[in-house]
Amino acid sequence: MDNHVHMLCSYSKGSVHLSKFMQRAHAGFGSQYNRKHHRKGKVAIERPRTPVVEEESQLQIDVHMYIEANPLRAGIVRNLRQLRSYRFSSYQYYAHGVENRFTKGLAHPDWYIALGVTFEERKKVYRKLFREYLQRTGWIGQAGERSEKEEFGQLIEQRQFMKDIGSQKFLNKRKLVYLKYMKEKIKNDDLLPFEILQKLLEAD
Repeated sequence: MDNHVHMLCSYSKGSVHLSKFMQRAHAGFGSQYNRKHHRKGKVAIERPRTPVVEEESQLQIDVHMYIEANPLRAGIVRNLRQLRSYRFSSYQYYAHGVENRFTKGLAHPDWYIALGVTFEERKKVYRKLFREYLQRTGWIGQAGERSEKEEFGQLIEQRQFMKDIGSQKFLNKRKLVYLKYMKEKIKNDDLLPFEILQKLLEAD
């Protein structure tokens, strides 16, 4: 997007690595932005929002497609042909196999691999699923021509995107981790978020 980025990530060695990655990404972008515009001070105003999505769920696919549909919602591109050429979207890779410096680090989630035996089959099925997603959520057509029902659907979808998503067992576990985190944060208010997470991981 023009002022923020959406990513769907997975990590295997604890969320402390995700926290450090976000910290470095913000610092690196801020440094480059200030250098380019001859300014000083903080660039990122808000902390990253990091809802957790349960793996191998339909909602994981919906979140993936929500992210890829954002340029359409924002009017940055007006159709799927333009989205295919939009270099900052992973749609170009998952739907058409475009490989460049922006897509070289992308992985194939298990649900994507299950779409077909070959990459060509997966791309074809993915394009169909993505169109169905756009039709289901009301985002095929000209920008500015949404009905009230479609606008309401977009609002609900955005709120859903900001929530932790998964089964009740998964959400209960997430809530327990959050409560442990907040308890440690109160006890150790001098620690950074990733230091608190590291402390919790060591305790487990």
